[in-house]
Amino acid sequence: MNIIKLFESELRNLDTNYFILDTKGKLADYGDIDFVSYDWSPSKYNKVKEGDLFLYRRPSKASETRKFYFFGAGKIEKNRENWCR
Repeated sequence: MNIIKLFESELRNLDTNYFILDTKGKLADYGDIDFVSYDWSPSKYNKVKEGDLFLYRRPSKASETRKFYFFGAGKIEKNRENWCR
């Protein structure tokens, strides 16, 4: 699917925010489930809201290759105190 078409309305909306979310992809250690939920500290990162777009990035410390890489994109659908979906 074409990513531009998928997020066309958000990309045209000047109020849409964009974020890069580092994810280690390990539920037990970090609370992250790639493409399902993401854990963050609201006191530090309380700017994410429903409708915002993001890119997923695997940091070098959690990467299989020891180099960071981008591997996905998405839209914040729900924003709760400690996670989004």
